[in-house]
Amino acid sequence: MIKKIIYRTGISFAALLWLAACDTFLDEMPDKRTEINTNAKVGELLVSAYPTVDPMMIYEHRTDNAMDNGKQYGTPDQTLVENYHWDDISDTSWDGPEMLWNSCYSAIAAANQALEAIEKIGESSENLPFKGEALLCRAYAHFLLVNTFCQPYNASSAGNDLGIPYVEKPETVVGTTYERGTVQTVYEKLAADIEAGYPLINDHAYKVPHYHFNKKAASAFATRFYLFYGKYDLALRYADMTIETDPSANLRNLRYYQSLTSISEWRDRFISKDEPANIMLVALRSRWGRTYRSQRYGVSTPITSLLTYRSSGPWGNNALPDMGYLWSGSGSPIAYQPKYNEIFEITNQTARTGQPHVVQMAFTVDETLMCRAEANIMLKNYDAAAQDLSYWYVRKGGKAATAEQIVAYYNARATSEQAALAKGELSPWLVMVKPFHAVFAIEAGTQERMLQGVLHARRIETMYSGLRWLDIRRYGIEVIHNVDEGTPMTLAHDDLRRVIQIPKAVLSAGLPPNPR
Repeated sequence: MIKKIIYRTGISFAALLWLAACDTFLDEMPDKRTEINTNAKVGELLVSAYPTVDPMMIYEHRTDNAMDNGKQYGTPDQTLVENYHWDDISDTSWDGPEMLWNSCYSAIAAANQALEAIEKIGESSENLPFKGEALLCRAYAHFLLVNTFCQPYNASSAGNDLGIPYVEKPETVVGTTYERGTVQTVYEKLAADIEAGYPLINDHAYKVPHYHFNKKAASAFATRFYLFYGKYDLALRYADMTIETDPSANLRNLRYYQSLTSISEWRDRFISKDEPANIMLVALRSRWGRTYRSQRYGVSTPITSLLTYRSSGPWGNNALPDMGYLWSGSGSPIAYQPKYNEIFEITNQTARTGQPHVVQMAFTVDETLMCRAEANIMLKNYDAAAQDLSYWYVRKGGKAATAEQIVAYYNARATSEQAALAKGELSPWLVMVKPFHAVFAIEAGTQERMLQGVLHARRIETMYSGLRWLDIRRYGIEVIHNVDEGTPMTLAHDDLRRVIQIPKAVLSAGLPPNPR
């Protein structure tokens, strides 16, 4: 069966890099490759090994972080409409699946070119850090692709679930055929690249480590990867190499942010290399800075109050004081943290047109702490997980909680929500404690309730980043979206729309579509 899948999913790299601009790229790359003949040029090339598109705009409005606030708030960006309705995305520019696909494979091509150049130059103490960076960049781009266009890793089915082509060599002949393979093969190759690359990373190779796969960024990436891979001991090991046992001093201090007097200051601080919570920052071409605060489809007062920023939790009966400090516009249904600031690049001075950019906080201390807490829960280290969560609770202005207190809170929350649903006092899309249909085993009782706790905290911490979508997929969480003047929609745990469809142009080149 696997051989048949591989045979039918072969595709050329020219189809992977399908945009017209990439035809020129493929025509010229073999000649330009000979010019990368010094370590300095290898380092310069690796600037292009980071994807300039992130899936956060694809992910965020597909989650339960969004609701329909009403027709009175106008018609939002078409991509947001399609994402909210879990439709296949028609956008062929900016933040859509086609641009993500193209950007990731372009980054992979640059990483592979760098690796080939290092092999020709000869490995040395000077270029080994670049080799490590290239391997991590190649893994990161493939990781974005496999978690967007494939099923989440499931040990029992990964050997049959359709993967994405894992490209490990530069293409020297246009038309080279690649195989889509399986999720299992992709994860095995990801692990190999991470394990080979991590020991080579050296922060001294960078002028500004935050813009590269520095040592902590590499281990933070490994933490998230192994968490998704279900190898919790490795996730825990890499988390401990990323953050201190008590990382409180480096968690994001939002109390300091409250002294800032403008939205732009908040945004600038969120993405600053001087913010201790930031581990790696990635510059993107994106209109997310203008769309993440969509009023029609997006956060709302009920979501903010019941489920996220201003919700109660094991930290106390009220909102976390520092997370609940939000901004809002006059007449707006949303209150939000200003995380993304659009940086507009004018490319045509006469027409005053250009391209918007944002900076993504790819890895942070806070999110890595959540990964460590989850790994501890899966390893049944419940007291350690409660301590990790408590570091975050306290840093955000709340109280520490024991494992018993965390379990008790989500037990009580589940009971009260079910009672309110039965009485018609709570809308189903505003339920916090939802059943899991995970692709891995979860024990009822303490483990399940502790996982509810870590997902609640991570949901608040990672608002607008899209990471909630990956938790929804991994845990098989049902999503219900309300429809203004219409019937609510449900995305069941086994709905095939949880996997984003392969871009149309790539399908036209012969890659089989994801099932629908």
